[in-house]
Amino acid sequence: MIAIVQVFDDMYDVYATLEEQVVFTKAIERWDVDAKDGLPEYMQVCYQILLDLYDEFGYELTRKGQSYHLFYAKELMKNHLRTYFAEAKWFHQNHIPTMEQYMPVASTSIGCELLLGTSLLGMGDVVTKNDFDWLLFSDPKMVKASKVVARLLDDIAGHKNSFTDGAKERTFGIFGGVFHETIRSYRGRG
Repeated sequence: MIAIVQVFDDMYDVYATLEEQVVFTKAIERWDVDAKDGLPEYMQVCYQILLDLYDEFGYELTRKGQSYHLFYAKELMKNHLRTYFAEAKWFHQNHIPTMEQYMPVASTSIGCELLLGTSLLGMGDVVTKNDFDWLLFSDPKMVKASKVVARLLDDIAGHKNSFTDGAKERTFGIFGGVFHETIRSYRGRG
């Protein structure tokens, strides 16, 4: 799972044109094998691998009587890839997002929710529909805080290592000085 997410991250950040990203993101939203027909060949391969992976998840979950878990797994992946697309649009449009625009998108693109939700898939009967609903629809403070901390640490490390994502680089250049202020505001002190 982590490998395919990294491929998608690189595809959105480096390889795909904005036009290709629009078509790919629409295909992800449809989540249908027929949607790959309009994709460039390299994207067709990535898309098919994703569908096949989730078909395997679906087979195992159905066999265990937990087929409803698959809906949540797909929604988590869709949410994740939407954030890659939002960041890519910023880059291609040379848009520097405000901190208010940046953090909800970037804190999701870091992958905490996707990782947590995917982890729930393998926990069997212990996990219920309510657990997935809590993760996906209630914006729990614990998850939100994890996402923010992970994103800020990743941006700091990336800034120190001179990364290539223009939107993040420009954003961090502008907002890097407000790191402590952001942490205080998320703690409820600001």
